[in-house]
Amino acid sequence: MRLLFDKISSLQEKYNTNSIVLRDFQHVDGEMESFFIDNGFFKMAMPDNNVVSDMPWSNAEEFYGSLSKCSKAHFRKQVKRHQDKYEVSIEDGPSKKDIDLWYSLYENVKNNSLELNTFTLPKKLFSHIANDTCWEVLSLKLSPDDERSQKTTVAVVFSYIAGNNYIPMIIGLDYSYNKQHKVYRQALYQVVMRGKMLGKKSIHLGFSATVEKKKLGAVTQPTYAFMQAKDNYNAQALATMNLAMQAK
Repeated sequence: MRLLFDKISSLQEKYNTNSIVLRDFQHVDGEMESFFIDNGFFKMAMPDNNVVSDMPWSNAEEFYGSLSKCSKAHFRKQVKRHQDKYEVSIEDGPSKKDIDLWYSLYENVKNNSLELNTFTLPKKLFSHIANDTCWEVLSLKLSPDDERSQKTTVAVVFSYIAGNNYIPMIIGLDYSYNKQHKVYRQALYQVVMRGKMLGKKSIHLGFSATVEKKKLGAVTQPTYAFMQAKDNYNAQALATMNLAMQAK
């Protein structure tokens, strides 16, 4: 850990950054927490992580049967009612046009993400991961109807596959169809189904939208980060605010 801290510190000086954040810790024991604090870090709570790991079901019918009464009603109205409208595909060998469309859908989500503030990913990243065997791209297209003369891609999910874990990392949505066709909820459901179909033991749905994810069987996991800042005043203010939030 000291070697890691030394390397991070040298990178901080090289890039003239104000803060260092080490994140996504879930089970921090007292010794590790003390070690971070002794090295100038303070602990701060992150949004809860959402993981689907208890999956005794083997098909869509059994999945529905595993839901609570309240979640079943939500699923029938918000997911199943719209399911037949969608064509779900695992994309392979995307064209530049596909990448451009997926990136625009990602930007929709990025620009509307108020709960999690992140930097914008470069478009070239999408080309790389779309052709990487450790990743897969799941797309949702709405079938033609009276309003659409052709299939319309309304959601895309980039998921990382690691061992027994299925990890959707990036999502893109067409919000103009979301209210009427419940695009986001359908995408979440299809991700859970895909992870199960691949035989994975855990599906990591990530941060935010906790209520929606719980309705599909996710369990929340408290998650923490450790931060060190050059500006001591700002660091102390953040630490104080974080303690106040945890007290609530």
